[in-house]
Amino acid sequence: MKKATLIVNPVAGKMRVKSAFFDITQKLCDAGYILTVRITKQKGDAIKIAAELSRENCDVVICAGGDGTLNEVICGMMQSGEDIPIGYIPCGSTNDFAQSMKISINPASACEQIIKGKSQPFDIGVFGESRNFSYIASFGAFTETSYNTPQQMKNALGHFAYVLESIKSLANIKPYRVTTKADGKIITGDYIFGAVANSTSIAGVLKLKSEEVDINDGKFEIILAKNPKNAQELNELIGAVFTANLKSPMLNYFKASKVEFCTDDKITWTLDGEQMEGSDSIIVENLHDRISLIR
Repeated sequence: MKKATLIVNPVAGKMRVKSAFFDITQKLCDAGYILTVRITKQKGDAIKIAAELSRENCDVVICAGGDGTLNEVICGMMQSGEDIPIGYIPCGSTNDFAQSMKISINPASACEQIIKGKSQPFDIGVFGESRNFSYIASFGAFTETSYNTPQQMKNALGHFAYVLESIKSLANIKPYRVTTKADGKIITGDYIFGAVANSTSIAGVLKLKSEEVDINDGKFEIILAKNPKNAQELNELIGAVFTANLKSPMLNYFKASKVEFCTDDKITWTLDGEQMEGSDSIIVENLHDRISLIR
């Protein structure tokens, strides 16, 4: 008999978890889990719940929600200092992380994967001094899509809502003067988007090829989209983003385990789709094999 804590965000995505809740709990109970259910009511609740867990009262923690909820669970686990395996039942609008980890977006199937799967270590990131993320830290043109897309639109349109908002964001391009420092190399340029990722799916728009991403190699994929100076460069950039053409002259792409971003002004970032205030100097580092995930 295993003790499991199920952390549920009832408003994630199209509120899919509500309709799937009975199937999820029945499958876990039938598989022999002693189940404790905790429902989040506001932002930050999943961090507090996960931070209070210990090996004494929990063998596995299961997150049923979107990528933002999973981010909170991971942050809470890091605060607890415990190495409790995490199971993920994706119920968000885009589910970038689940796609990269080959976790089913069908709640019942994801639950089966947890029951039959094995705990495996995977890399996470640390942003600044202490904020963790599971698959992406980003800024710029597509970043605002994650938190500016209205929840009502997300619930109605799902992934397509992000695509619509991403296209709209290109009309309000704001370049940032950014200097990146990684592996002894320094790159300076004007960029409208930047991402430090450990995922094949970025912002619900850019899809990397699976052979480009190794989620357990201790390194991130860093992508910087240059500021287009004319219509031709803008078309080239749009094509590069939506076809994931990493060889495009409008993209800078490299891998690194640690990267520093220096900017003229403070810029807003998102971590796993949640807004995060940055500063004029941010270090993002890969924490190799830091969390255990059941898959």
